[in-house]
Amino acid sequence: MALYLQGVVPIKAGRFEINFKTGQSDTDGIAFHFNPRMNQKVAMNSFTNGKWGAEESFSDNPFKKGEDFEMFFVIKSEGFQIYVNGKEQYTFKHRIPLEKVSALNIKGDVSVNLFGFIKNWSTSSFPTEVTTKIISLGSSRGGRSTVQSEILQPVQNPSLPYVGPISGGLREGMALYLQGVVPIKAGRFEINFKTGPSDTDGIAFHFNPRMNQKVAMNSFTNGKWGAEESFSDNPFKKGEDFEMFFVIKSEGYQIYVNGKEQYTFKHRIPLEKVSALNIKGDVSMNLFGFIKNWSTSSFPTEVTTKIISLGSSRGGRSTVQSEILQPVQNPSLPYVGPISGGLREGMALYVQGVVPTNADRFEINFKTGPTDKHDIAFHFNPRMGSKVAMNSLTKGKWGAEESVSDNPFKKGEDFEMFFVIKSEGYQVQIKGQQHSMFKHRIPLEKVTTININGKVTISFLGFVMGM
Repeated sequence: MALYLQGVVPIKAGRFEINFKTGQSDTDGIAFHFNPRMNQKVAMNSFTNGKWGAEESFSDNPFKKGEDFEMFFVIKSEGFQIYVNGKEQYTFKHRIPLEKVSALNIKGDVSVNLFGFIKNWSTSSFPTEVTTKIISLGSSRGGRSTVQSEILQPVQNPSLPYVGPISGGLREGMALYLQGVVPIKAGRFEINFKTGPSDTDGIAFHFNPRMNQKVAMNSFTNGKWGAEESFSDNPFKKGEDFEMFFVIKSEGYQIYVNGKEQYTFKHRIPLEKVSALNIKGDVSMNLFGFIKNWSTSSFPTEVTTKIISLGSSRGGRSTVQSEILQPVQNPSLPYVGPISGGLREGMALYVQGVVPTNADRFEINFKTGPTDKHDIAFHFNPRMGSKVAMNSLTKGKWGAEESVSDNPFKKGEDFEMFFVIKSEGYQVQIKGQQHSMFKHRIPLEKVTTININGKVTISFLGFVMGM
């Protein structure tokens, strides 16, 4: 197997660590402690019976402040083989048997955009691309076309304020894609194309939607704001999702929101000086990333997540993939998100997560809106060491509870599940087995929102078509 990670080292980073552990508590052993220290060495160790072992290290530290990275920990018979930015760095020999390693811990000064395990690793088929693929509806007859754009360095659910480098810099023909939600209580947010990561660096393009007002735009150079430009047709609404593109043109930044061209902000600072992206304010950003070759004739409308690897022994491209619409990775809980386009038969919600060791219960709700006052069409409520309860809530009152005593959720264990939308109700499949069927009590067309809360860690969720 291999663990893949993609992230950014913050400007003010000191050190961070990645730990392969024998359990989830602070007192459990660490089979492999990987600890990059900025402007110093990368330290490695193990921790058993309350004591650190003999430290190993390498001085060629590939992690730099303000720079992005991607890395693999490949699990070999002899130890953990480490690759950073495509280069093999070290092999840390096993000190604790692999079968005792059950948890992953990441902490410290690092922003991890994406991580996950690859089951069948081969050095002869080194994965080289992790992209999020946008499939567009490009046919004049309304059918699906095969025109696709690939988002490089996809970032999902970043903590805000976000500041990250633009790998390779900006150039004409590129586009920044963003997908997000405006919170119910939002005031304003901003997206800034900057000349550097610090607060004192210039802003080539400041994009600032103000709720129930205009969208303001400006630039910031030599400590001063320029002449403000704006458009009053503000497409951003409280409680609603959006997707947008900033297309880099020779004349300026061309802005599309929800498929409609809104404005072009003319360049005031040369593109070659733009090196950082900053997002902050009242917004929840699900996904963003850059597209290398933009074409308005193949305007993307559907986003899926795909990991592409080079898997053929002959060196040809194979794909290890699931196509998930509206992918959300590692959401903060409680999570509230819109169902873009609404629910319909044949769709399924896919959820992948872990039940913490101290969990008692959690819930997944299909709702008629984002607030606590909205109805719940389907309330799915696993209770640890007990039953799985299911119900609906209308006009502030719970309906007749249904339950299943066969509870497949266990403390400290991972799970994956599907809620398949059938004509008769919500069919629940857990770990590949059909679990329950909850018949519709509220019409599907009224269901607009997913809500998840309680003691659970959600790694990934999104919708699958054609189940």
